Amino acid sequence: MRSTSSPAGTRSRRIGRRSRACWSPAAPTSRSTWAPASGFELIEYFLGPLPSERQGRDPQVEADAARAAGLEIVDLRTARLRIEIRDIGAVVYLLRKLVWWVPGFTVEKYRDRLRDLHEQIQRDGVFVDHSSRHLIEARRV
Repeated sequence: MRSTSSPAGTRSRRIGRRSRACWSPAAPTSRSTWAPASGFELIEYFLGPLPSERQGRDPQVEADAARAAGLEIVDLRTARLRIEIRDIGAVVYLLRKLVWWVPGFTVEKYRDRLRDLHEQIQRDGVFVDHSSRHLIEARRV
């Protein structure tokens, strides 16, 4: 975890690779949301099993890190949401926008896997993935 400067007089703590919790020194509380293990069914469809990456985000570990940074945890909530993908165009769109999910993704490079997934979606009607979120509300002690 490291501090970085943020715009508008806020302070930021980086927790994990892509997480950033921002809070204003003047604000009594802060709320931040993150996405642990989101999209892994789709990611692993293209990249294969990634067990260590799935364990990279843990709400309790991040709450403990916030406490270690001198914050009091007011609230910690988690949610796991269902994502239903019904066509291969949606897959291509997601993987082009969320470039960290499948680094180097191109239709040409993954044409065979895309075709297989298209056939699976045509057969089953849907590809099910999940998005996980946790909310940490913290205040300065």
